[in-house]
Amino acid sequence: MQRLSLMKRRRMKYEEFECIYQEYYLKILTFIHKRVPDLYEAEELTGDVFLSFYRNMDSYDEEKGSIATWLYAITANRLKNYYRDKKTHYSLEILKQQTIPREKMPEEIVAKIMREETLRKSLEQLSDREREILLGRFYYQKSSTELGRQMNLSPGNVRMIQKRALEKLRMIMEKQGE
Repeated sequence: MQRLSLMKRRRMKYEEFECIYQEYYLKILTFIHKRVPDLYEAEELTGDVFLSFYRNMDSYDEEKGSIATWLYAITANRLKNYYRDKKTHYSLEILKQQTIPREKMPEEIVAKIMREETLRKSLEQLSDREREILLGRFYYQKSSTELGRQMNLSPGNVRMIQKRALEKLRMIMEKQGE
């Protein structure tokens, strides 16, 4: 008797899920695909959203919002995690690994080390996004298009952030006497 009741509840849950899935699948896929150009990845993410939704259906509270609101919240969180996991972080540590040719005079070596240290400290004062774009463009030689794809920005937006970050970096370094 109790087992039958459990099976009946599961079947009702599945039927309810199926209706919601049919109604929202294409909407969620379109929403994700506008933010993730690769259709295969967009479909994977959409599947993740509906799997999370199904697993947590019992905790849905209609007083807090509609099913659509809840689905889009799950979608937004999944996209946030996707971008966070996919993001390439450029570390300032890479700048410390620079080697100085042996033939230089000690004064030149000290001056170069001081300039690099000033640059490192100045870069640390920029936002993560500004620093990532500057290091990506000038150290890793990536194009605006590559960085834009990687950071989910347009190439024009990358160039604008780069321009502003360079201006900000120049002002910071001028304050430090470089």
